[in-house]
Amino acid sequence: MAQWPDGPLVSHVPVMLDRDAAPGGTLLCHLSRGNAQWRTPAGNALVIFLGADAYVTPRWYSNKTLTGEVVPTWNYIAVHATVRCACSRSRTNCARSSNG
Repeated sequence: MAQWPDGPLVSHVPVMLDRDAAPGGTLLCHLSRGNAQWRTPAGNALVIFLGADAYVTPRWYSNKTLTGEVVPTWNYIAVHATVRCACSRSRTNCARSSNG
């Protein structure tokens, strides 16, 4: 997700971590030219990683039988990373990201 003058621009794309590209690693992704996000000027962007998620029924709470005052919920794992983004048209970068 990046901020544009008209508001946020969000693209759902696979992201890979290149641990050797820089200290702490570099996130790599591919955006097609049909996706306006590749024209985003270099700057900050938000990358969101979603992990496992599951419904939690109120029956699993022991105090349900005592008070009846429980509600269902949803457990999930998510990580938000603010990153500095830059676009590269380098074929070397494309090959490196697609070949792993």
